[in-house]
Amino acid sequence: MADNTESDAQAEALDWFDCRSATASEDDIHALALQTLFRGLGTTDIADSSDAAKFFRLITERISSRPTPNIAPAPQPTADIVDSRHRALFNSSPIGISITTADEGRILFVNNWWAASYGRSVEELVGTHIGDYYPDPKVRADLMQRMRREGSIHNEEIQVKRADGQELTWVLISLYPTEFEGQTAILAWIDNINERKVAEAELHVSQQRLQDFADATADWFWETDAEHRFTYISEGFERATGFKPARFHGSDRRELIRVSMTTSNDLDILKKLETREPVRDYTHRFPVEGKTPLWVRSSSLPIYDQQGEFIGYRGAATNITDAIETRLNLQSIADRYLNAIDSMSEGVALWDKHDRLVVSNRRFQEFGGNDFGRFQTGIRFEDLVRATAKAGAYAERGDALEAAIQVRLKAHRYPPSEFEIRLLNRTLSVREQRTPDGGTISIVIDMTLQRQFEEQLHQAQKMGAVGQLTGGIAHDFNNLLAVISGNLELLERRAMGDEDLLRFIMRGLAAADRGADLTNRLLAFSRRQPLAAQSATLNGLINGMQDLVQRTLGETIQIRTKMPADPWRCQVDVSQLESAILNLAINARDAMPNGGDLIIETTNLDLLDEDAAGRQNLKPGQYVTLSVSDTGDGMTAEVMERAFDPFFTTKDVDKGTGLGLSMVYGFVQQSGGQVRIDSTVGKGTTVTIYLQSTPDAKVQDAGGEKTKVPQKGRGETVLVVEDDGDVREIAVAMLTDLGYQVLQKIDGKGALALLNMTPDVDLLLSDVVLPGGMSGRALAAAARIIRPEIRVLFMSGYTKDTFAIDGHPEPGDQLLAKPFRSTDLAQSIRRALAT
Repeated sequence: MADNTESDAQAEALDWFDCRSATASEDDIHALALQTLFRGLGTTDIADSSDAAKFFRLITERISSRPTPNIAPAPQPTADIVDSRHRALFNSSPIGISITTADEGRILFVNNWWAASYGRSVEELVGTHIGDYYPDPKVRADLMQRMRREGSIHNEEIQVKRADGQELTWVLISLYPTEFEGQTAILAWIDNINERKVAEAELHVSQQRLQDFADATADWFWETDAEHRFTYISEGFERATGFKPARFHGSDRRELIRVSMTTSNDLDILKKLETREPVRDYTHRFPVEGKTPLWVRSSSLPIYDQQGEFIGYRGAATNITDAIETRLNLQSIADRYLNAIDSMSEGVALWDKHDRLVVSNRRFQEFGGNDFGRFQTGIRFEDLVRATAKAGAYAERGDALEAAIQVRLKAHRYPPSEFEIRLLNRTLSVREQRTPDGGTISIVIDMTLQRQFEEQLHQAQKMGAVGQLTGGIAHDFNNLLAVISGNLELLERRAMGDEDLLRFIMRGLAAADRGADLTNRLLAFSRRQPLAAQSATLNGLINGMQDLVQRTLGETIQIRTKMPADPWRCQVDVSQLESAILNLAINARDAMPNGGDLIIETTNLDLLDEDAAGRQNLKPGQYVTLSVSDTGDGMTAEVMERAFDPFFTTKDVDKGTGLGLSMVYGFVQQSGGQVRIDSTVGKGTTVTIYLQSTPDAKVQDAGGEKTKVPQKGRGETVLVVEDDGDVREIAVAMLTDLGYQVLQKIDGKGALALLNMTPDVDLLLSDVVLPGGMSGRALAAAARIIRPEIRVLFMSGYTKDTFAIDGHPEPGDQLLAKPFRSTDLAQSIRRALAT
């Protein structure tokens, strides 16, 4: 305001307005406001439009705060009060004012607020049609109809176009008929309420969103009063449970908890309710009379009034009965699964993503040393590995142990992985795989027996390869020995009376015998020697040779025997088994230089169970075992691994050939059995022989002693077939000297041609291995077709490749082993001819 006079004028005008507005109708209040505006500002020019705007706002505040009257309307304003002097007052108004013609709606006047709303000047707007600013012509048409019917429009909410002509804005409009510049017009008061309408729309959207959530959710909402009685339960309760909410109105929530208490957690919740604390994710049973209790999870907050007084709880709940039952079913399945994996032969353990133990079965714990207390859920993998190592389960010690631990940790850290662990008494294969949740599953398999079998197979393959080589050498060496011993024997008969010459000859024959014994050992190792198996009991054999073994061991070693009262029989070459026992006894003696005990034990062993037999690499059946144990120095693992290798020995060069145990191994393998060594350094060694039992076999006569006098022939004709010229020449000379008619050939084809031309051949003496593609066995079969009555005698030091798998000739055929003496040849010829 410019001065106090104007201020007093405004105060008088406001008093004037207050007196008349109390009795004015809603339709006339705006006209009354215009008159008040003119009174307060006077007739002078307006110097400060902002003061006019402030005064106009005071008037509008009185309009909004006045009580609604119930009286007749005041006279309508006329154009006289809207002259050019007061246009500035309208332009300073904080609301829009417009005057339009009543018939066409042509704009006669708008104030600055109205013009600014559309981004155009007053001059541009005057003369335009008011309908251009309505979004829909029907809106103005409806308003005009109501004007004509009701006389005025008061506070109507409509949408009009904004200045850009595209967006709409909400306004509060009041319309009054008036006179302006001599014509009938319409005065419009317009207030922008778009901000309020937007806020109301957002509030409505928010309320609708909450309502949609409430309608769509499986949860329900509830409230209680200060006494914890339910005062409100949303309709979602019925959808979730099938029960009407009204059924529980007035129920005490605390009592519902008490009657269904199952855990101490329920007591904790009751305490929180008493102390008015928030409750989060409380899972509990919800009892329903006559029905199975529901499982419910709820959360709630205490609520207070404006004075801070506690008025109850407000919360939400959801029915989790299906989830709880599913979890219980899964727990039952998990329990069955744990029972199942506990019965597995493999060890199983599951680790979480933080490498802590979740679960492990009994087998996994056994592999760790049977200290079950160590396998607590939650233990870290590294801690478990180090605890197992500390308990002494690993084979390594010192720095090697720490290195083994680091290898184990690294493999576990980067699965998938597969590796082996050597414990004191086991070899374990560990496979580890990452699980989808970032954990690790460990599968442990006991590979001890498999590795033993692999070592046995490796040993057998090694022995087979060496045996094939030694067998071939022994075959050629036997041919040489046959020539040497044969020539020396022929020379011996011609040197009778010359003692010096005979001494040299006998020395040569003794050396040939030692060579023959060596080749026999090689053939025994390679399982290529012919065996003369017969039924015997180990008890009788051991008793028969105990004195010989005692003399061999000496007085410092005591022999003790353990034998069953009813021993089972076995089919075995007795002489070879005696030689094996003697070899084992000599090895035991050398291992006990200061004396000790030698224990010879026999047992009857039933291995009909396939798994039990498989662990010994034997076929299921009945066996007899022969164990020779000593209390000597024992063997290291490295020595045991090579004990059966030919020519391997720990003795001095001049005290052993290294063929003793290899001969035992070959003989037992050829007999269909197995041999095992168990030794501990400083405690002694046990060698166990497994032989198949033959309970129904009859005792066979091992044969009488060989006569020292060669049996002469009676002029029979013998066909000798031998590819080695020296051997053939010796055999022919011996046969001639024994009184036989002798024919000779070097191969099978020549022998058959000779048989076709010579009718009187009594005996075929053939080497087993012949050149030209025809073996001695094939030759014998063809010869019997030509001469069915012919007798056959084979000679060889290498029979494996031609005879049956056990190295034996067919029944009725005889075998003469190289090298042979004249007496051996003579006896074999007579035996073959007598068959």
